[in-house]
Amino acid sequence: MPLDDRFWRRLSDEGLLQPSEVEAARARLGREGGSPDTAILEARRHSGPQREQILQIAAEELGLEIASDLTDPEPRALARLSTETCESAPLLPLQLEGDTLIVAAPASAEDAIEAIARAEGLNVEHRLALELDVRK
Repeated sequence: MPLDDRFWRRLSDEGLLQPSEVEAARARLGREGGSPDTAILEARRHSGPQREQILQIAAEELGLEIASDLTDPEPRALARLSTETCESAPLLPLQLEGDTLIVAAPASAEDAIEAIARAEGLNVEHRLALELDVRK
């Protein structure tokens, strides 16, 4: 589910982006694709707390949980997907719980997550993370 007009209005209403910056970020997404969070962070520098606020707003709009720790993924989870798959999505496998793979990914990775679930025969649970953090 893509982020809609309400998401962009909330960013402006909460002072995270000026209306002209919202317009620039949305135009960049239309031209280049990618993740909304990357377009937002390219439109204006944001502090750590502001990044968390952007992530929280996106999570609320999408009905997703936020990925809590990207620094210590389980080796079993990492082994389930190739590096190429993770980089192209982009996503980071965090945990493997039975037949459920928990991944951290930006909002734009939804189609890739569905394709991975079909190809791997796993349930894949999407936890929201900033694209820049997933690619680190």
